[in-house]
Amino acid sequence: VVAFFASTLTRNLLQAIGLAMVLSLFSAFILTLVINIGSGQILGEGFSWFWRGPLIGVIGWPVMVGTVIVLAFKNFKELNPGAKIWWRNIKTVFLALFITVLSTSVIYHRVWEMWVSEEPYHRGWYAPEFWNAGKVFNPTTSALRTKMESSFWRQAVVVPRGRLWLRQSKVVTNQLLEFEGRFYDQARTGGPLKSGFVEGNQWREVAVSVAGTFAIQTNGSLWDLTDLEPGNNSSTTQMRRVGEETGWEKISGSPSFNHFVGLKADGSLWEWGMTFIRSNKLSLPRKIVSPVRVGSDADWIAISDAANSSVAMKADGSLWRWGRVAMVRTNNAWIGDFTGVPRRWLSFPQQKLVSISYDGNAVAAVCQDGSLWVGGELRHNYAATNLLAEAHNQMVRIGDGQQWQDAKWLGYQELVALSGNCLWKWNPYGIYGGLYEWTLLPNLQSKYFNWIAIGQSGNGFFALAGDGKLCRWENPEHGYSYYPDYPDSRNFLMPTRIKARTVVSLLK
Repeated sequence: VVAFFASTLTRNLLQAIGLAMVLSLFSAFILTLVINIGSGQILGEGFSWFWRGPLIGVIGWPVMVGTVIVLAFKNFKELNPGAKIWWRNIKTVFLALFITVLSTSVIYHRVWEMWVSEEPYHRGWYAPEFWNAGKVFNPTTSALRTKMESSFWRQAVVVPRGRLWLRQSKVVTNQLLEFEGRFYDQARTGGPLKSGFVEGNQWREVAVSVAGTFAIQTNGSLWDLTDLEPGNNSSTTQMRRVGEETGWEKISGSPSFNHFVGLKADGSLWEWGMTFIRSNKLSLPRKIVSPVRVGSDADWIAISDAANSSVAMKADGSLWRWGRVAMVRTNNAWIGDFTGVPRRWLSFPQQKLVSISYDGNAVAAVCQDGSLWVGGELRHNYAATNLLAEAHNQMVRIGDGQQWQDAKWLGYQELVALSGNCLWKWNPYGIYGGLYEWTLLPNLQSKYFNWIAIGQSGNGFFALAGDGKLCRWENPEHGYSYYPDYPDSRNFLMPTRIKARTVVSLLK
């Protein structure tokens, strides 16, 4: 193209050959210069780059090739191209290059977001018509709190008056993947996500995994809602009761694995879904169709599930875990210790819990007195303080001076928590990558103060506001570009500055 363009600016073949060589080298130089300046490679890593990724090519190639072709056509109509024609070509080419650079920078940096709010607007505090059938209700002071459980594909909310709201779609295929000795569930859904309330107002507990949903009714019965289509009038036909027992108290699911644990009123511990068995010093995946008992102890009072392992708390405050635990990296491979029955792990001076969250490495618990505790194998502990050293053997208190309502572990060992209906989050990655920030106060996430429930997500977290809006808070800087609803799945744009998006309103 450059050679053809050069021939339109010359009067004979000899001139065209020389000019084609010069313009080709000059074009290569300009192209390399623009790309390297745009990505910050020439001005240094500290320089705030204009763009990254393929966006410059998507915009630049059509613009520049089109400009050259149009100029070549006009030049071809000139019998004796002179300085005036050359000057017109130079100005047009550099104008096209400037427009390409400017438009790429504007689009890559999402300039339009300067006029967009970082999070959705929330009206007032609470919507009484939703939370308590027209009566004034304050979830902060009531003993009946709104409960939310979520994974990337499924969200479930139990409101104080016993109604259950779901957002999910049917799972077509569920494939088990292994990466460096760890197993992950890859669920593929069929059709769009549907949301709505489930029939009845007798729901008490709910748990979701990457590919399943289970709930407990007020009579203690356990129900499988995995294939239920929320909002469908015939949804009751898609509910399946699990067994005839009525003693179920609590359930918990893994947000990134299709596994569930349950707790009965008699203190016994149960599990079902995908789990592992020992075979020749290896732990192999196995599917448990119906709940089976874990161990023989009957003094369990709290449970939480995670990928590859689970944790449970006894009446004496001790925390126990089972599954694939104590992962150690040796010779570029993960070696996991497997235990099919709970093994004592951490000590805990508190017994009266409001919530407990486990991510496979660490535990976070909120007690009835409003205190928040963490413990376990916290990562990046090469910058550990005495607080973190203690956390390997016992639960330690963080976030003093706050009355905490709930806390959930996220990916990368971030912790999101509710206090005074405000959203807070600890970021474990300090300036030097250490976890010393656990000794400091967390960062306030939202400018609103009407949040009543939080849940995990594949990349960020879900939060439910008092006006019924369910919002998804992103962590785009982590680069989870393979998720379908990531703001930019092909990395054409920089991470968005928009912190939260409304997924759906429960009031509709």
